[in-house]
Amino acid sequence: MSSARKLVRRRIPAHAMARPAARAARARILDAAIDGMRRRGLAGAALNEIVAAANAPKGSLYHYFPEGKDAIVCEAMGVYGERVREYIEQSLAGARSAPHAVRALLRAVAERLRQSGFEQSCAVGAVSLDVGVGDVRIVACAAGEFRSWIDVIESHLPIPDASRRRQVAGFVLTAIQGAYVRGRAERSIAPMLEAGDCLAALVAAMVAQPRQEDDDERRNSRTKDRRQ
Repeated sequence: MSSARKLVRRRIPAHAMARPAARAARARILDAAIDGMRRRGLAGAALNEIVAAANAPKGSLYHYFPEGKDAIVCEAMGVYGERVREYIEQSLAGARSAPHAVRALLRAVAERLRQSGFEQSCAVGAVSLDVGVGDVRIVACAAGEFRSWIDVIESHLPIPDASRRRQVAGFVLTAIQGAYVRGRAERSIAPMLEAGDCLAALVAAMVAQPRQEDDDERRNSRTKDRRQ
């Protein structure tokens, strides 16, 4: 008998081999949905268009998403939402001040719009323009993504008053969504850049306001001391 060991080929279960392929197929479907929604809103998430863009059989949609189109749209928004949160964080981080950070964010978004040839905007924003009264699940998913983005923006605004800080963060996101609409219509990044400049000035004023109020209070205090 030979002393050399025989190599034993380990049999891999079929379902284990299928997992990476299944994950890849599912990811392609979601990416196709995101691309379509960024271009055409909810209409861009038509099932036939998704399977064509993902190069997947139509039956795979019902296999991976048995709950149908709403499930695909909501999960696609979730994937897109996480990417946007990371993008916002990266765009805001490292700026020397909050006004510079806000301006940098809108300039980064403007560049994304330019690179898309003015054909793609925010997937969640575009879908939100298409929803009807029956799209309860999709509306809830979109609102949740918006709130999560506001959370990230708010974390970079050194405005002492919590309610005002939240309002300004929401206004930043609202300005981005509106500038996307105008930018696509006008085929220009000017609306996004203008919004960035205005928001930077607003944030600068909001950050400076408490310091101004403190200075005023100290002056008033000194004036009272002199009078006494």
